[in-house]
Amino acid sequence: MISIFKARTVFNLSKSLYTTGIQCSKALWLKKYKSKVLAPTDESAETRFKTGHNVGELACDLFPNGVKIDFNPNLEQMVKETKKLLEIGVSVIYEAAFSFKNTLVIVDIFEMDSEGISIYEVKSTTSLKDIYLHDVSIQYYTLENLGYKIKSANVVYLNSNYIRGDELDIKELFVVEDVTETIKLLQEAVPGFKGISPYEQIPFQYSLHIEYEDGRLEHKEFLADDGVDPRYELSKSLVENIPSNATVLAYNMSFEKGVIRKLANLY
Repeated sequence: MISIFKARTVFNLSKSLYTTGIQCSKALWLKKYKSKVLAPTDESAETRFKTGHNVGELACDLFPNGVKIDFNPNLEQMVKETKKLLEIGVSVIYEAAFSFKNTLVIVDIFEMDSEGISIYEVKSTTSLKDIYLHDVSIQYYTLENLGYKIKSANVVYLNSNYIRGDELDIKELFVVEDVTETIKLLQEAVPGFKGISPYEQIPFQYSLHIEYEDGRLEHKEFLADDGVDPRYELSKSLVENIPSNATVLAYNMSFEKGVIRKLANLY
């Protein structure tokens, strides 16, 4: 008798592994290959996990009538369940799972309509942090490569200015910040240009609004041509278009400073 066993799919990269690697490559290696040497989860970490879980559950109420995919150690099964829900027309899915080339992502809140899909990453903090953009970007990368038209990518976090009344107001409790333009940077697995690392983010577009003392508004923008390293021309254009004596405000200051600093060091 011959027995045939179907092996589970092994996902080499997940959302959490990716963001771990962004912050510390050594931590990524240990988590992937030597996880037994890592310190066990302590009480404070458990508390943070529970808080994050509770906040995530509340955030789902912003997008009612959705269906939740329960966690399954067999992650491939979560991907299959997500696919089934989409096939029968479910438009809002909590903890939707998708995979592309052995990369797995679980989207906190997945919303689909006739114009495309919106993804929402929920955080239990009171501000938008740079690492959250990487968190969203790997979801964007995975879904885009699966053929989905992404309408918006968002981070949902707690509103520190909210003060509760008699009833909890979910819409006031949370801030939903659209980060689509911020994360819309080229991300290539195989470096296409000199000096680029795998999955390194490459700025290829900017939109600049200039307000003069007399109240006049002027718009400048740059969009790179396909197949051409955009970094030098983008840097040159940006320097030419920003007045030397201007006060500069950015959508996500710390993240955009990091991108510009890399360009400055390069050129």
